[in-house]
Amino acid sequence: MARLLVFQPRRVRAITSLVLVGLVAAGCTARRDGASADESPTSTAAAIALGPERSLDASGSVASASGQTERPQELIPATVRPGGTVLAQLEDLIAITERLRGHRFLETPVVRFVLPDEAARLRALTPRFGLGIADPEIGAAVFDVLGVFPKRTDLAAFYEDFYASEAGPFYNTQYRELIVPLAGAVLSQYERWALIHELTHALMHQNFPATAAAYLETAGSLSDLPSALLGLIEGEAVLVQTLFFAELDQEDRTSIIEEANRRIDQGSRDAPRFVQTVARFPYGAGGDFVLDLFGRGGNKALDQAFANPPWETDQVYNPEVYVKLDRAPQIEAPNVRLPGYQSRVSGVWGELGWRALFGQFLNGGRADEAAAGWAADRFEAFWDPTRGHVVFLAEIRTDSPRDGSELAGALISYMDSALGMQRRLDSQDLEEWLGLGYAAVYRDGSTVRLVVASNALNGLQAAGQLGILPADSYPTPAGVSR
Repeated sequence: MARLLVFQPRRVRAITSLVLVGLVAAGCTARRDGASADESPTSTAAAIALGPERSLDASGSVASASGQTERPQELIPATVRPGGTVLAQLEDLIAITERLRGHRFLETPVVRFVLPDEAARLRALTPRFGLGIADPEIGAAVFDVLGVFPKRTDLAAFYEDFYASEAGPFYNTQYRELIVPLAGAVLSQYERWALIHELTHALMHQNFPATAAAYLETAGSLSDLPSALLGLIEGEAVLVQTLFFAELDQEDRTSIIEEANRRIDQGSRDAPRFVQTVARFPYGAGGDFVLDLFGRGGNKALDQAFANPPWETDQVYNPEVYVKLDRAPQIEAPNVRLPGYQSRVSGVWGELGWRALFGQFLNGGRADEAAAGWAADRFEAFWDPTRGHVVFLAEIRTDSPRDGSELAGALISYMDSALGMQRRLDSQDLEEWLGLGYAAVYRDGSTVRLVVASNALNGLQAAGQLGILPADSYPTPAGVSR
């Protein structure tokens, strides 16, 4: 089996990585207070940037030197002019990022300083890459039928509210620029630490553009791939922040921790546990993944990872699987035809998806343990926009029959809690729920099949085509329309 280059022995870590990962996750959902900068805003036509000069074209959009229009008028930042101290701090942070990551910027990164309120405005207008937002109607329908949200949800509005508190610096991958809110004449230790994270993203984008492009192309889908890529991308930034933090004295470390704690936003805790689990993954599991690789082979190992990025979240959870370059096998799409269902999305739900789903209602330890046996999966979501119905099918393969039994048990417990329907059938291999909707969990050794439908007749039809129903006939449920 092919694998990455043999890495050097694991290094002893100088600081507790979990503490830093937690701080990063908090910093990325922190609420910014309403302080204002000392300087007055300049015209948007004269954006202050450490990078290529921009100018307004006739349509009112910012254009690069080559004349390529990059954004609509409302996304043009209203910048402020930083003082010499802040510019010196930024130049120092650029050099530190290059040194810690072992790469140089191929061109000076574009950095735009704005007022805190302007940073919040730009964040609100920046397209969200939340799970399912690429096909928001289908995504919302899938989350609804799986019981993730208590009712059909406007995903765009949900993610806008979920990320509304973020007003720190952020790197805009689409426009390749860093937006930095400026609240004073000097950057605090926390602001320097946060800026290191975003500068790492800019450095990655310049040195590994294919990875950034792969993420942008897949972001927002229901599939596992963008989460795996984001685990590598955010994990790298967590690592560089961790190395930066380790070089600070105790007073500066304490200052960062105290400011991070002040900025933690309580509002995001009201989101479904499924969403919280997915949102924390790139910083938690992704941070651990990259720290593990760095301990094996330093920056050379990270370069290899960006040349051969993880394609499943299972690889991020399990670096030993990743370094062998083991890919999960592809599963063929089921031969299911549902008249009237006009749209269809498919992909890999992934270990993260099952962990997050189980964790919505089950104990976190049980959820993680049940999903840890994941070996491969494929899901299909059928969507009928006319009637608003959805049928979600999944085939999950596990490492062993025992893992299959454990995962099926977690699915059954989840369905009991999430669906609000009584079980119709309880057998050794098949469990069914029937009401206005329908669900079935079928286990065959190490393989588990799942059917969940908002319309019972369509669910029964799909389960029949999958061959998981017993031979007895099913009467039409009372109150169910065709």
